Amino acid sequence: MNKEEILRRSRSTTDDEGMTHSQNEGRRLASWSTFFVILFLVIFNAVNDIENTALVAILWADIAGSVYPVYRFSRKKRFLFLFVFAVCATLAFLVLHIVRTLR
Repeated sequence: MNKEEILRRSRSTTDDEGMTHSQNEGRRLASWSTFFVILFLVIFNAVNDIENTALVAILWADIAGSVYPVYRFSRKKRFLFLFVFAVCATLAFLVLHIVRTLR
């Protein structure tokens, strides 16, 4: 493959690595900011004796969503375990929230 062929193929792709990187950084920042807001609300609610089950379910769902792509890429069992645990925790806290809300 010559230089011109490589340049032609590079120019014909629609993927913009800079944009992809920016989007990934934005998702990472959004995840961390969501985590800290939920952490603040969990602490605030605990101090004021308010239920935290819905917030904890959201937190575990975020963790599950973040870990699954890592598992798919690495195929490491620890990420699979964390994903399964996070899904189970999400469902458990959702059910707990619904049961406590409806009684």
